[in-house]
Amino acid sequence: MTLERITRHILDQARQQATEQVEAARKETDDRLAKARQEEEARLAEEIAEFEAGLERKRRQETAKRRTEHRAQLLRLKTDIVEAVFAEAFAKILKSDAYRTWLRDQLSRAGQTSAQIVCRIEDRDLLAKLVDELGLKDLTFAQDGRPPRGGFLLRTEQYDLDVTLEAALADLREQLIPELVGRLSEGSGVGEAG
Repeated sequence: MTLERITRHILDQARQQATEQVEAARKETDDRLAKARQEEEARLAEEIAEFEAGLERKRRQETAKRRTEHRAQLLRLKTDIVEAVFAEAFAKILKSDAYRTWLRDQLSRAGQTSAQIVCRIEDRDLLAKLVDELGLKDLTFAQDGRPPRGGFLLRTEQYDLDVTLEAALADLREQLIPELVGRLSEGSGVGEAG
């Protein structure tokens, strides 16, 4: 073999090895890139899934918040309606004969107690007549104090007795409010379940 052939043979072998090494490096690079791409796609998919889950949580929270706000608003409306019903009933009671009878009964229970009556100005004449009718000489009318809307406060030296219409109706009110709100719910067409 001549020197030229030997040189060519060595160069061919070197070229062959270089080509094989380049191909191996290219394959390794392609594999690494493919693996990196897969990892990046998996990471992106995971981030997208987390983002979508976060959006879904936020949507549920917002829906629950709005539902709660709506229910609170509906409850306020129902409570306002019930309050209006009680206010109207209260006003009607104050103008009725039953109110006079109730006041008379309450005064008769006071008996001959020495006390002062605190009442609204509109009830003073009626209560004075009832005090006279019942012969309750130890009852007088106070000039001070905050008068109740209906009924009266009975002040003695030992205690104050709340004989107001509001106090008398408080238990009834507590019993009726859930029932009235329930009836309003039935008639509203809005379900309470979410």
